[in-house]
Amino acid sequence: MRVIDLFCGAGGLSEGFRLADFDIALGLDLNQHACSTHHANFKGGKTWCRDITDIKSEEFAAEASDGLDVLIGGPNCQGVSARGPRDPDDPRNQMFWEYVRAVEATQPRAFVMENVAGLTHRKNWPLLQRFVTRLNELGYRCAGDVVRAADFGVPQLRYRFILVGIKSDRPEISFPKPTHTDVGSSPSVYLIDDLKPHVTLREAISDLPPILSGGGAEELFHCLDIDSEYQRWARGNSTKVYNHRASNTASVNLERIAEIPTGGNWKDIPQHLLPPRFFRCRMTDHSTTYARLRWDHPSFTLTALFGNVTAGAFTHPQQNRALSVREGARLHGFPDRFRFMGPLNSQYRQIGNAVPPLLAKAFGDHLRTYLEEGDFPKTSVKPRLTDSFIRETEWERVPVLAPRYKGLFGEGTRWPKGWGPEPSNRSLALTDNYRLREPCPAE
Repeated sequence: MRVIDLFCGAGGLSEGFRLADFDIALGLDLNQHACSTHHANFKGGKTWCRDITDIKSEEFAAEASDGLDVLIGGPNCQGVSARGPRDPDDPRNQMFWEYVRAVEATQPRAFVMENVAGLTHRKNWPLLQRFVTRLNELGYRCAGDVVRAADFGVPQLRYRFILVGIKSDRPEISFPKPTHTDVGSSPSVYLIDDLKPHVTLREAISDLPPILSGGGAEELFHCLDIDSEYQRWARGNSTKVYNHRASNTASVNLERIAEIPTGGNWKDIPQHLLPPRFFRCRMTDHSTTYARLRWDHPSFTLTALFGNVTAGAFTHPQQNRALSVREGARLHGFPDRFRFMGPLNSQYRQIGNAVPPLLAKAFGDHLRTYLEEGDFPKTSVKPRLTDSFIRETEWERVPVLAPRYKGLFGEGTRWPKGWGPEPSNRSLALTDNYRLREPCPAE
């Protein structure tokens, strides 16, 4: 079965569908380094390093002239992400309509579109409504939902919106059933539904060789024993580990993270090292900033900046450095044979921007069953956002799609070490919703 991957980046969706036994006929992206990575890992197909707006519909149609089974891709999300303006009319959202144009030109039997959970935000809901309406007009039934990558065997908490479409008048579309869960907070789900516990950081990366900040190499031999089923899957037949390099962290930030225990964050930095901005914030803010990851949970979401310890929860749980590129790849669900090209900062960005392959595989396996047998697997779940619901429903009626994962966020009102001794009456020291009073009252 043939797949075309738009906005393919390094190839997270491509790798997932390859794991589900699809052939990647074409990958398209504008980033040169990401295209180099895609080309190096998918030699059986084509990689176009081009601006999608410059590609004529006739070119897309020619690539699908022998029939296209699935069109996949994640349009650029800067205009709809939580860090962006969430403006449905943002010019960058034009990529959603380029995706629609490619659907119309290639006429795939099905499509999978991935994006940030923010696409379902109040401000972006009108954009999603127009997007789904247009796909319906092209003859595709659609259904979407926000899914959590960790629930499909990815050792990372990553919420993403997935929209699936099939060229059919079939009234319902199903999604793959999750395979993993947070057994610490949902033991009954684990026991009843026979779900596996989430893959932890330890299970994902504990076998990788220790390296220093700014250290590592593009090629290393494995020197530690396999310690989990996930590590066995990730290594496969590979005797080498690629891209196990860590970014160079400034000395002052190395001092800061040396003070932070496993599972800690900026609140563990002593006063003489605490950056000035943390004296002005609320104690409930920035729960993942400078955070050191925990061995016994999946990681937080990896962004394109996960090589920077100041940008989120990207510090190794034991070693004083940022996560390496390969550790990020493991936490994303890339097998060790998958090699990233380009300079170090680009490799970090390629992973942070990618779709976790194991999440993509779950949807690939699910769609393969439908395309081969004419029906979805019996072990399916019903997505919460049907096309009619999206088109006809005001945002106020949309359910909570991405509940907070409480196990990793800890106590938001923990007193920061850098604020000095905790007063006996904490309320006297706090004003304006948990902000430090200036000056802090004496004990």
